[in-house]
Amino acid sequence: MAKKKDKEIDKHYKKGRVQPLLLGIAGFLLLCLFVSIGAGFVGPRTANIQLTNVTSVPVGSGTGIQVYGKKYNPKTQLYRMELVISDTDEIGGMSAQAVKDMANIKFSADAGTIGQHDQPLVTTVEQVADDYLVVYVRNVPAEYVAIRVNLKLSRKNKLLENTMMPDGKPLTLAIDAKQNSAKPGKQLAIESPTRLRANYRAYQLKDWQEQIQVLAKANLSLQADITQNKKLTKKLRAEMKQQAAEDQTKTQSQIDSYESTTEQDKSRINGNNDQIRALKERIAKLKQSAE
Repeated sequence: MAKKKDKEIDKHYKKGRVQPLLLGIAGFLLLCLFVSIGAGFVGPRTANIQLTNVTSVPVGSGTGIQVYGKKYNPKTQLYRMELVISDTDEIGGMSAQAVKDMANIKFSADAGTIGQHDQPLVTTVEQVADDYLVVYVRNVPAEYVAIRVNLKLSRKNKLLENTMMPDGKPLTLAIDAKQNSAKPGKQLAIESPTRLRANYRAYQLKDWQEQIQVLAKANLSLQADITQNKKLTKKLRAEMKQQAAEDQTKTQSQIDSYESTTEQDKSRINGNNDQIRALKERIAKLKQSAE
C-alpha cells in the first residue's frame, strides 16, 4: 500500500515538473513568433530590401500620377516628392473628364520608412494645381534606406460620380522610393504657395521647351527622309528611260511608294510645326502671366 502511494506521489511530482517545462517551451516559441512578426512590421534589413522606385501609378482610365522629382535634406530631415497628373507624358495633358474628376478630389497622405524602425513621419500634401502636387514628409531619418508614400484620394462632393473612384470609395496609391533616388537638397525647405506656383510654372516651361526640341528633332529626321526619297526618285526616273515596259512598271511602283512616303513626311512636319507654334504660344502667355 505504501509502495502504491509512493508511485502516485512520484507520478504527480514528475507531472508537476513536466508542465512548467512545457509551458516554458511554449512561451519561448510564442516569444520567437512575436519577435518575427514584429520584425515584419518594422521591415526587412537593408540588405534584404527588394523594391522598385515607383515612377508612375495609374489612376482611372488612361490617367496616371507621375513622380516628377524627389529631394531630401538630411540636416532638417525633410523629404519632398513632386507629382504630376496627366493622361500623357506632358504636364497639363489631361482630358476633359480627367479635369472634371480632379476638380472633385481632395488629397491627403501618410508615409513611413521601409527597412527601419517605425517612426512618426508627419506628411502634408500641397495641391499647387489640378495636375501638380507636392508631398512633404518630416522627421525622415538620415539613413532611411527607402520610403513609402501612401497618397489618398477621396471625393469632395460625394453626390458627384468620379471615374477615378467608380465605386465611390476613397483610393490609396502606394509610391515607393529608395533613398538613392532622391536628389540631395541642402537648401530644401517647406515653400510658400506662391513659391510653389512659381516652381510649377518653371516645370511647365521646361516641359514645353523639351517637347519643342523633340518635335524639331523629328522634323529634321523627316526632312532627311524627304531628301533621300527625292534623290532615289530622280535616279529611278533616269533609269526608266532605258528600261523595258515591264521594268518601267516596277520602277514606277517604287517611285510611287517614295512619293507617297514624302507626302506623309510633309504632313507630319506640318502637324509638328502646328504643335510647336501652339507650345510657343503657351510659353509666351505663361511668361506674360508671371510678369
